[in-house]
Formats: sequence, C-alpha cells, structure tokens
Amino acid sequence: MTFGSKDLSFYSQFIKQKYNEFFMKFSVYKQNKNILCDSI
Repeated sequence: MTFGSKDLSFYSQFIKQKYNEFFMKFSVYKQNKNILCDSI
C-alpha cells in the first residue's frame, strides 16, 4: 500500500473536518449547559 501526498492531504482534511464537527458540538453543548445553569 503506497501512501502518497494526495492521500495524506485527504486524510488531514478528513481529520480537520471531524475535529471541526466535534468542536462545534462541544461549544453548542457548553452553551446549552450555561443556559441551563442560568435558568435554574
């Protein structure tokens, strides 16, 4: 199995996308938690 630079760039894009999705969900979760704490 050859690992070319094309595969590497695709892989890094994939990781970046997954990281961004996780970060978005995490920040939304944090905001919701703060809203819950404020409303109590």
